[in-house]
Amino acid sequence: MLSSSMFNFVQSFWQDEAGYILSAEAVLVGTIGVLGATVGMTAVAQTVNDEMTDVALAFRSLDQSFHIEGSRGCGAWTAGSCFKQRPVEESRAELAADIARWEKEAEEHKEQFKEKMDREHDKDVQGEMKKRDLGRDHQDMRHGDGEKPEMKKTDPKKPEMKKPEHKKPEHAKEEMKKEAAKKKHHHDDGDGNQDDN
Repeated sequence: MLSSSMFNFVQSFWQDEAGYILSAEAVLVGTIGVLGATVGMTAVAQTVNDEMTDVALAFRSLDQSFHIEGSRGCGAWTAGSCFKQRPVEESRAELAADIARWEKEAEEHKEQFKEKMDREHDKDVQGEMKKRDLGRDHQDMRHGDGEKPEMKKTDPKKPEMKKPEHKKPEHAKEEMKKEAAKKKHHHDDGDGNQDDN
C-alpha cells in the first residue's frame, strides 16, 4: 500500500496539467523510437537466422550410419541392414550453399518488392498531381482567371444542322425591280421638268 504522502504526490502529479510537449519534440522522440525498434528487430531477426543455421549444421554433423548383422538359428533367420551417410564435410558444404542461395533469393524478392512499392508510390504521386492541376484549372475557370472560351460540345454521331437560307421568290424579285425602275423614271422626269423651267 502507498503511504498517504506518496498517494497525495501521485494524485497531484496525475491531476497536474501545467506540463506541455512540443510537437517537434514528440516527432523527434517518435522517430528515434521507430528507428531504434527497426534496427533492434533487424538485429534480432539476423541473430535468430544465424542460430537456426547453426542448428541445421549441427543436425547435418550427426553421423547416422549404421550396420546390423543378420542372425540365423533354430531354422529361422533375419536379414541384416545397413546405411552409410555421406561424409559430414560434403553435407555441411551442401547445406551452406543452399543457405547462401536462399538468402540471395530473399534479397532479390526484397528488392523486387521495394521497386514495386516505389513504382506504386510514384503512380500515386502523379495521380495526385494531376488531380491537383485539374482542380486548380477548374477553380481558375470558375473565378474568371485565365478564362477560356466555352467550346460547344458536338455529338459526333449527329451531323451539324445548317440554318436554311431564306430565298425570296422570283415574282418578289421582279416586283422589286419594277418598283426601282418606276422610282428612277419618276426621278428622271422631275429633273427634266426643272431643266425646262
